[in-house]
Amino acid sequence: MRTALIDDLPEEIDKLKELLLAGTDQYRLAEEEIDVFQSGEEFLESFQPGKYDLIFFDIFMTGMTGVDAARTVRETDERAHLIFITTSNDFASESYEVRADYYLLKPYTEEQVEKMLNLIMPRVFQTVSTLVLPDGTKMAVDSILYTEYSGHYAYFHTKGSKVYKVRLGYAELEDALCRFDSFMSCYKGVIVNFDYVENIKGDGIILKNKETVPLSRRKAAEIKTAFAKYSFKSM
Repeated sequence: MRTALIDDLPEEIDKLKELLLAGTDQYRLAEEEIDVFQSGEEFLESFQPGKYDLIFFDIFMTGMTGVDAARTVRETDERAHLIFITTSNDFASESYEVRADYYLLKPYTEEQVEKMLNLIMPRVFQTVSTLVLPDGTKMAVDSILYTEYSGHYAYFHTKGSKVYKVRLGYAELEDALCRFDSFMSCYKGVIVNFDYVENIKGDGIILKNKETVPLSRRKAAEIKTAFAKYSFKSM
């Protein structure tokens, strides 16, 4: 899991890195996957969309602030998970603007870092997860909008309007996708990714790309409740 730490104080970077490497029994980062930077400018020189799964920004730095660096990241990268580290919560509104996952106040403790990891890592693992299909096809889980199933074939509708056809059983398809919080079966043979849902109306689920996915009347109430809970949790 590629991680970037941006702080203009070397001792703060060392402290956070040490705590992240210690992690918890379930969530622990690897040292070779952590890059450190002492300014927002230095970080952006090497940044590329999709390069990092997790990015920690100190807000108050010499030169570019962490908020400004995060805004630049969000111009091209919607997937990266952002965490602000700071001595003040004065920039809380800006953290919402760039859809930051967490706001870690200094001086933080080992327990506070553990709490943060337990909260955000399930989300991070979901976006970096890769689905390996029976034919060997590898697909990023967060690229799947929805699936359809017909005649022993699953049709994966993905970002960029690409559709992948794979032969497998429907039970295998459900097991592979519905273990993630964002996926749910909404119609016979159809599984939708809540991350791409814009609205639910009547017997249809309207996606952010304006496609409409069918919704079973029998499941309508359950789907609406699940989507509302997922949306609230993802805020």
